[in-house]
Amino acid sequence: MKVLGLNFSHNASACLVEDGKVLWFLEAERFNGIKHSSMTQDFLMYAKDLTPSLDKIVVTGITQDSNYSHTSSWTDSLKDITTKLNELFPKIEVLDYFTPHHLTHALNAFYDSGFGSALGIVIDGNGSLSFHEDNPKYPILETESIFDLHQNIKPRTIYKSYYSETDYENLDSNISPKLTLGLLWQSISYHFGWNWTDAGKVMGLASYGKPDSTIPNIFINGRVNPKIASVKPVKNILDVINIPLSKDPQKWHHDPSQITDLEKNLAYKIQKESQELVGDLIEKHLKLNPRDKVVCSGGYFLNCVSNYYLVKRFPKINFYFDPMSSDAGTSLGGAKHETIKQKHSISPKKLKNVYLGPLRKAPPFISKNLRRKYNIGELITKPLFPDVPFVNEVEEFNALMNKPNNYEPTIPEKKEWQFVYDFILEELEEYREACERGDIVEVLDALCDITYVSLGNGVMLHGLKDKIWPAYLEVQASNMSKACTSEEEAMETVSKRSKEQGEACHFEKIEEGRFIVYRTRDKKVMKSINYFRPNLKQFFSKDELK
Repeated sequence: MKVLGLNFSHNASACLVEDGKVLWFLEAERFNGIKHSSMTQDFLMYAKDLTPSLDKIVVTGITQDSNYSHTSSWTDSLKDITTKLNELFPKIEVLDYFTPHHLTHALNAFYDSGFGSALGIVIDGNGSLSFHEDNPKYPILETESIFDLHQNIKPRTIYKSYYSETDYENLDSNISPKLTLGLLWQSISYHFGWNWTDAGKVMGLASYGKPDSTIPNIFINGRVNPKIASVKPVKNILDVINIPLSKDPQKWHHDPSQITDLEKNLAYKIQKESQELVGDLIEKHLKLNPRDKVVCSGGYFLNCVSNYYLVKRFPKINFYFDPMSSDAGTSLGGAKHETIKQKHSISPKKLKNVYLGPLRKAPPFISKNLRRKYNIGELITKPLFPDVPFVNEVEEFNALMNKPNNYEPTIPEKKEWQFVYDFILEELEEYREACERGDIVEVLDALCDITYVSLGNGVMLHGLKDKIWPAYLEVQASNMSKACTSEEEAMETVSKRSKEQGEACHFEKIEEGRFIVYRTRDKKVMKSINYFRPNLKQFFSKDELK
């Protein structure tokens, strides 16, 4: 079963999951260059182009309700997107928006962890909208969730805390009015003059701070200090505790010297108290539900400092922190959730790398020269394999002529590869003769035939269509590594190659950031000390090499 997962909220994303296996994954921001981008019609159409066939569509995001004022701003944009969705996929079942937000976070982390069972912790600004069972007129949004997760058992919710914009704290001990842990980080980012998505900057600023007794506790009894939580608007968050801050924090974007020691210390205190609070929450539920494995997801767990703190605090616990803890990962969690419902279970598989684009077979390690030469985001997210020049055309020709197209690496019978070999030799001879005659038209003809046979017939004969392009780029990167990228590298190369050759070598600057080392006698190019041979074995699985 193929499921198209779509996250419609901020950090919009799309993915295609087949029976629990991720075929491709793409964030909207990599498509349009807009950080934390929401869903757009153009991005939706691009996802359609990557999806030749599917069975279901799952839309995730924060659960929305057009009757609730908190989400009314979403309504019009969602109508446009859903109209386009129905237009693009008229015959495909589109599941509604009520896949629990925190559950999608937890499932994505769990099924990439490789764990058979685990405690799942999800913390973010807020998740799905619901209504309190004892007082249905009051809307609440999930903020912290803990799940009991097992491979073959339906996920069980152990704990949930909620956020409400309505002041009814006494309704339930797990409901926080005004402000929660995740929302605090967003609010303080605003206060500091940044965007709500810039909580990571507060984390970075914390490293410059130190303990400060003039700043009161941020949290009391596991909740945000009521004095802080009750402040409206939140940008005036510290006015109630009489702490003077920079007059114009917006200047920080251009002048970091505007940040005061007090503000650095505030960031330090928020970081310290937050990670301790999360640690206490985990410790409490580990005592109630003993586990040796914990998976963590949701925006809060993008805080790598806190993650490190948790690993140190719980040395006997095997943690897995979802690399896609932002809402982008919920499209994957939603698609996996639907697979679980249909198949009852899918086996957790440890995530080997985060290259989840159409080029799934791209190597998990990519040379620095390749990164320098090419846009790795494009290599990962664009469907390059189906559009390899010269190969597609021969594939089409073979199909027309009832000749074989192989799609698995193979060494065919001698008579088949001998034909390609002889054909290339024949065209090479024609190329030589055309050059000797000075016939440029026949030179072009010979080169076209050589390319057609070698990159077309040869690639399709040996089943290498999905490997030829990344292998070509690896060879290109290897060739480019012959040059030196700094004067220091060039000088070291001259010294080493001169000793090896037993004669003088020198270097010349070819362009900015490029230096070539030559053997002085005949100007033969000497390879840089950082030259690497192309590693083509990396493009084959163990089974393919047998």
